[in-house]
Amino acid sequence: MIRSKLPLLLLALPACQSFSQAPPPAWGGAQRPPEPAPGFVAPAPLPGPAAADAPAASFGLLKLEEALRLAGQHAPELGAGADELHAAEARLEAAGRLPDPELSVGVEAVPFRTPRGGDELLVGASQEIPLSGTGAAARGAAEATRELSRLRLEALRIRLETRVRAAFGQALAAQQADEQLQRRQEISAELLALAAARVDHGDLLPSALRALQAEAAVQAREQRGAGLVLESSKRTLEALIGAADGAIGRLEGELAATLGLPQLEALLSDPAALPAAAGARAEAELARWRAQLAEARTVPSIELGLAYRRRGDGRDSFDAGLVLGLPITGGRAAEARATRFEESAARQRAAAVERDSAAAFRQALAAAQNALAWLELYQDELLPSAAAQGAVAGARFEAGDLSRAELLAVQAELARLRLDRLDAFEDLLVAWGELRASLTAVAD
Repeated sequence: MIRSKLPLLLLALPACQSFSQAPPPAWGGAQRPPEPAPGFVAPAPLPGPAAADAPAASFGLLKLEEALRLAGQHAPELGAGADELHAAEARLEAAGRLPDPELSVGVEAVPFRTPRGGDELLVGASQEIPLSGTGAAARGAAEATRELSRLRLEALRIRLETRVRAAFGQALAAQQADEQLQRRQEISAELLALAAARVDHGDLLPSALRALQAEAAVQAREQRGAGLVLESSKRTLEALIGAADGAIGRLEGELAATLGLPQLEALLSDPAALPAAAGARAEAELARWRAQLAEARTVPSIELGLAYRRRGDGRDSFDAGLVLGLPITGGRAAEARATRFEESAARQRAAAVERDSAAAFRQALAAAQNALAWLELYQDELLPSAAAQGAVAGARFEAGDLSRAELLAVQAELARLRLDRLDAFEDLLVAWGELRASLTAVAD
């Protein structure tokens, strides 16, 4: 139940994941968001990281959209991922180009003794020219590296957003639980007062009063525990958004709105679009280009040289030369064989990841859908029915047809159902966290 389970869930929160149907906030700063993998229905993007030393703010009322925006501004992991992507893009600009030419200047045949004569001035340039497709293979490998960096940045963004949504959902559930437990304690206090009056009039046994007092003591302990859970979950959320301890007052939002199962369901139509599968395919593509590059390097390059020579007798001449490598040690051929095996291994891993990620995602989605069905049962059926009964009981009490104790019993049952609804949301939050974790379990 929410009264006892929330502290345990809070301990697991950093590894838990969450979601929302809220409009996506804009990326901040100079960063640009990574493009999602083809076919991937991405969750709302987080903004790019901003200065980590931004002044801390306080929030009398915090909404999910604001929490997501602030978390993106105080996320060093997003900044690191973006820098890695920029590094891959910079390397792509140079990939496939010819090596820089070399310029040489020197003198030859300089005599040791005077009079000097016969020495020659030599000014030349040389250029290495690959004979195979190393340029195309190098560029392909650089493009594959850039795609892999983009997917890794996307995985970091998903994980950060997941943690923020999970922390927000748990804090919101703890806030509502605290309010319901306060209301239940108020009802118990009234029931105790009525029971004490009945004992004084001889209408109730003292043992029955002691039983109610014991139950009230248990409820008071649950109330204190719920308050501790609420404060702890707020601290977790404050750390994620870069706020000082105690900066968050209240949270505003709907529990179900922190989840986005319909978005995730769309991924089942194309399991290959799952981020984990896309990351494994990018690894296989990079291995393929590396194998091609190693194969191309088994063909030696040639080096062409051209030089101007000023002879000692004052005459001018030109030198031309050709240098050809001899691949006789077998080192490059062995490297090419190794990269072909690595390519094969990467392709097989990608196939296994695509199979397993789809199965894990499908299983986690089924569990989340089942938990959501229970939550909707409370929201759409049980709670409206209990609220209607409470309204009828209130009208009967006003008409003198119902005692105060009977009215309080109806109100206590409504409070219990609301707490049970929060328990159902806790189950959904855990199942949803496993679902989100399946998205990026092997994406990096």
